[in-house]
Amino acid sequence: MVLLQCIRFRVLTYHCLPVPVIVQALAKYKGVLSIRIVLTESATHFLAGQSPEQPTVLSLLHLPNVDAVYRDQDEWGPQPWKRGANILHIELRRWADLMVVAPLSANTLAKAMWRHPITEKQMRVLEQDWGVKEDVHIAGRTRAIMGWFEVLKPISKTLACGDTGGAMASVDTICEAIEQRLELNDALEAKTMEDEEQRRAQALANE
Repeated sequence: MVLLQCIRFRVLTYHCLPVPVIVQALAKYKGVLSIRIVLTESATHFLAGQSPEQPTVLSLLHLPNVDAVYRDQDEWGPQPWKRGANILHIELRRWADLMVVAPLSANTLAKAMWRHPITEKQMRVLEQDWGVKEDVHIAGRTRAIMGWFEVLKPISKTLACGDTGGAMASVDTICEAIEQRLELNDALEAKTMEDEEQRRAQALANE
């Protein structure tokens, strides 16, 4: 799952294989986009440096615009929780402007939609407390539902298991949805203009 903040925008992302590719595709929004990655325990098995698309979990911190990577054990930390202390999934929900879950199985989607108690830990608690003011984008196997919960339709191609059909939407499609929902191009243009104004002001001050 990816949580995005548009520093201007914040994005939270869940799951594994497409995450590095999606994050790299959003690299041009430096200074505009802030990303936090939340990995389920299952996802970590796919991120051990097997290939360029499957880097190690630690290396995710070096991807463009990534501020943090969280795993299930980070939810409460090593010490017993005390009243008044921060709760990670609540803090992430407050922080993010958009949550992206990719890939998402129909099984997990059903659990998420009905707030089923057996979804994976970190993802479940985030979904349960997610506010409707923030958006959720998922790449799964159903059509759009609710304005704040958008499902990108699957495509047909050969899957990793060898079967054909029911594949996650392309990275380009996912990134386009993120860009449109957060209006990232407008934010990048505004930041470019601000940077230029600051450079001009600094140049005048140095004269």
